Amino acid sequence: TVFSARIVAYNMKADALFAKGRYNDAYNYYYVAQRLAVESKDSCSLRTYTYSLAMTLYRQARYQQSAMRFQEAYSQSAPCPEDFNLFYFKQEVLDNVGLCYNALGKYDSAMIFYRKALEFINSRDGKFDKLPGVYESARAVVYGNMAEVYMHTGQFDSAEKLYEYSIAVNLQKGYTNSDAIVGQVKLAELYFKTGDMARTKDLLQAIEAEFDTIP
Repeated sequence: TVFSARIVAYNMKADALFAKGRYNDAYNYYYVAQRLAVESKDSCSLRTYTYSLAMTLYRQARYQQSAMRFQEAYSQSAPCPEDFNLFYFKQEVLDNVGLCYNALGKYDSAMIFYRKALEFINSRDGKFDKLPGVYESARAVVYGNMAEVYMHTGQFDSAEKLYEYSIAVNLQKGYTNSDAIVGQVKLAELYFKTGDMARTKDLLQAIEAEFDTIP
C-alpha cells in the first residue's frame, strides 16, 4: 500500500543518514517511520523502527532514553510468532539494554539485563534449526559484556575469566570474530590496569597478528 511505502521510504532515508553519522537527522526520520507504524497497528513491524530509534539514541550517547526504547522494542515483539530471527532480536535487545546501563555506570542494572539475556538464550538453545555455535557465540558476547562490568567494579579475577571464555569462543572460525577482538582489547586494558605489562604486550601483539585473517 501507499501507506506502507511511506514507512519504508522514511526508514530507508533514516538508514542512509545513520550510515553517514548524521544521527540527529536519522532520528527524525526513524521517528516519523515509527509513528506511521504505530498508526498501522502492526507491532511486529513496529518493533524494528523502535529498535532503530534506540540504536540512534545510543550513538548519540543518550543512554537512558536508548534503554527505554530497547525495552519498548522488546515488549512490541511479544505477540509476534517466534522464529530464529525474532529469538536473535530479543536476546540482542536485552543485551543492548545492559550496554546502556553499563555506559551510565549503573552496573547492577546492567548485570540484571545481561542475566536476562543469558536466561533467554539458554531457554531457546537448540529450539531452532541452527548450528549449536550460534547460541554459544551469543552467550559469549554477553559474557564479554559482563566481564566489563566486573572490570569497572574492581572484580578483576572474575572479569579475566569471563573475557578469556568469551574470546576463546568467538575467535573460532565462523563465530563472532569482531567481538572477540573487542574482548581482547578490553582484556589487554585489564592487564594494563593491574600492572601486568608482559601479558599486555603479548596480547596486543596477538591482536595485531589477527589483522591478517580477521577483517
